[in-house]
Parts: sequence; structure tokens; C-alpha cells
Amino acid sequence: MFCPACGHQNPPEARHCMSCGAQLPAASIPPTMVAPPEPQIVGHRIASLGARFVAAFFDGLLLVAVYFVSGMWMANRFGGATAEGFSMGGPPALILIASNLFFGLLYFWLFEGIFGATLGKAILGIRVRTIAGAPCTLGASLIRNVLRIIDGLFLYLVGLLVCLFSKLRQRIGDRLAGTVVVESGAGAGLRSFAALMLMAAIGASAWGFFVLHQQAPEASTGPSSTTTSVATSTTIAKSVGEPLVLSSGDFRFTYTWREGSKDGPARLPRPYQRGETVYLSYELAGYGATAEGRADLTLEFAPMDPNRLPLYAPRSLAFSQPGTVSGNYWFELHPFVPAGKYQLAVTIRDAVKNIETTLSPEFEVEAAPIAPATSLEARNFQFSTSKDGPPLDPPVFDAGQTVHYSFDLFGPQFEGDRANWHIAFQLLDPGGKVVLDRPDWDSTNQDFPYHPATFFMHYSGYVSLPSDVPRGTFTVRMQINDRIANRSLPLESKFEVR
Repeated sequence: MFCPACGHQNPPEARHCMSCGAQLPAASIPPTMVAPPEPQIVGHRIASLGARFVAAFFDGLLLVAVYFVSGMWMANRFGGATAEGFSMGGPPALILIASNLFFGLLYFWLFEGIFGATLGKAILGIRVRTIAGAPCTLGASLIRNVLRIIDGLFLYLVGLLVCLFSKLRQRIGDRLAGTVVVESGAGAGLRSFAALMLMAAIGASAWGFFVLHQQAPEASTGPSSTTTSVATSTTIAKSVGEPLVLSSGDFRFTYTWREGSKDGPARLPRPYQRGETVYLSYELAGYGATAEGRADLTLEFAPMDPNRLPLYAPRSLAFSQPGTVSGNYWFELHPFVPAGKYQLAVTIRDAVKNIETTLSPEFEVEAAPIAPATSLEARNFQFSTSKDGPPLDPPVFDAGQTVHYSFDLFGPQFEGDRANWHIAFQLLDPGGKVVLDRPDWDSTNQDFPYHPATFFMHYSGYVSLPSDVPRGTFTVRMQINDRIANRSLPLESKFEVR
């Protein structure tokens, strides 16, 4: 810089002439060297788009967790549970999506309208305020969040482009609501608390999904048959107040019917229904002991129907420990059991006293009568949009939907306890062409120890329709062969694709 007094050349940073000492004029800074000011409103700096993106990611994790737990609940209630989680189509899927969109709107609206920030925004230290710097109101929050419908188009590309061309980084919802997203200046304590709340909510949702999935009926990945399972082990159930007692000689058998699980509360004295699990807890006193104080005891459990037919093969448990013998037992009621009074025959064998006796706690089953089948027949055939869901009448589906179907097979002939049948499956398109052929859709050759005249096997399966499937009437055709009776049963049903 030249000195205006003497003309001496001075360094740019000099404030006085190095030759004559005269004061130099202030150096001018090129405009390109001046940093543009950060956008701000009264008392607040506008939040960066990066912070808003990360906050949206955290909030998205919460919404995804809620979606999975709510979807699993709906799958348990309306059908659609799978081995990995759930799969739904048709009205249940629409209800699930709509309810989660409503929850998302409610979450953003209330949190931003009341607290100024969602959990994700609180973690990042940003919040929503009015353009005048005042706290966000419920009305403004409702406007900015309803308009996410527009801002969120094309994966939020619309909202991003509007923000990039806005001095205050406002998307469409912000502009119409008169709001901005600003840095809140929240301390580390508040941000950590928000992070803990978010993790707790996601963790609770994950646990809820796991519990609901464990409670779901076993899901199949294609056409399948469902056999009633035998649940034996140690478990129990019944009565309110004092446990019930049965005695024989020195034996004293104390028992309680349980509700819902082997550790559940005492069950109210009411009838069971088909498909329920009967739980019993028990204690046995009065058995003999060796000189060393040990027992040599066997308990055998055998549930019996009103005709004294065993529901399952007897289950034996051995005990040798000193002191009181106690445990649990449970079993599932088949879907075809008759109504009436049942017994759980408990046979006690005491090798020390050389005594054997049978005690029989009783319970009642309430059920509508089932007409016995005199020969092979299929009943209750239905189409639905989910596994064993409500029947469609008429059965009309859209291209791309999954067609679920189910029916009950009655009347197979038994040779002893063994039944042997085979089912072939075909799907015909509107032109009568076979588009799906499964000649070995099911082949059953096994023992069924309990097979009253009302015995049946429940089947369910599904067909996934491609999006380019032809419109018209499709036909499900099955051929059921009873190999013991040497009889065949053709089964045919139709559904429409629109």
C-alpha cells in the first residue's frame, strides 16, 4: 500500500507508513473475501438442511418400529402372520397403511405444536418456531405437517428443492404455516434425554413385535395342512380362591386350573372352548419314601373326552426327590372335540408303598355340535385376502393380490389310528388353461390317536396373482384321494379377477 503523504510502499497489513509515520487509510477487503451471513430470524439461527435430514432419519426409525408392531398386531387379529413377520394385502393392508400415516401425522403435529420439536429434532438441537421467533402453535404445526403430502413427493425432492431456493430454508409447509426450523441451543442433557426416549420407544416396539410374533399362529409359506399339536410338559389351570383337592387313601392331589399359561392366574370356573389350551398346576402329598428319604413315584396324565376316549397318548413323569411333588401339565383342545364333561385322568404309581390309584379332575367344554361325516367330504371352503381371514362373498380379487383359500377335510377312513390321503391341486385361468399344477399338493400318511366321528383336518393355502394376470374367472381344482377307503373327492371353486 502506498503512503499518500510520502509515496512509500508499505505492506498491506500496515496501519502507519514505515517511512514517514503517517496513518495509512484502511485497507479495502475484496467483496469475494467476505463470508455471507448465516440466515436467521430474531434471536435464532436457521437450522442446516443436514441437521434436519438426520432428525428426519431418527423420526423415521420410530415410525418404522411402530409400523412393524402395529402390523404384527393386525396380522394376529386378521390373519397374515408369516415365519419372518407378517404379509397382508387388500383391506387389512390399506387399514394398516392408513393408520400408520395417521399416527405419523399425529406424532409430528403434537410434538412440534406442543414442544416445538419431535424426538429427532430434539436430539439434533433444532426446533420449529414461527417466522417472528415465537414458539410454534398447534395450528401452525398442523398446516406444516399436513402439507408434507406435497413436500414429500418423490422422496421429499419437492421439499428439498423449495428449501434450497428459500433464504430461510423453508419448504412449502413452512411457507404456508409461517414457520421455520431453527437451532434451539438445547443443552447436552436435554438432547441425551431425547435420545434415550427414542431408543426406549424403538426398543419397546421391537419387544412388542417379538411377543406378538411368538403368539401368532404358525405361518406357512404356501399350501399347507395344519395338524392339531400335542402340548405336553408341565403346566396347569382353574378355580378362584382355594385350590381344589382330590384324595385317595394317603394321597392328596391339590390342583388349580390356570388362565393363559402355566404361570397364569387361577381360571374362573367357566367352560373351555375348542382350540383353547388347558393348563393345570398340581401338588401331590402322601406318597412313600425310602430309608434315604427319597421317592419312587410316577404320575401319568391322560386327558379324556366325554366318551372316555383319550385326546392324546398318556404322558408320564417320574419323581424321586424328597419333599412335595409339584409341577404343571397342559394340552390343547382339538378343533373337533365334542361338548361335554372331560376328565384329566392322573394315575399315581408309588413303588415304595406299592400302590397305584387314579384321580380325575374334571372340566367342561362348551361347543356347537359338528355333524359327523359318513364319507370323504370338504366343508367350509372359502376365499379371503389373508390366511383364514373373513370370507369374501363374492370372491373378487384385483391383479397383484394374494388369493388365500381354506377348507376342512372330513370323513377320511382310518386303519387303526392311521389315515392316508393325497391331494392334487390345479389353478385354471379364464380360458381353462392350467397355470399352476401341483400334483403332490399334500400327502398325509400318519397316525391320529384321537379321531372321533367329527374328526377333520383344516387346510389353507394361497396363490399370488401377478400384476399382468388376465381378468376373468379362475378355477381352483383339487382331487382328494382316500387311499385306505379307495375313494376320490373332486373339489372345485371359482374366483374373479377384475
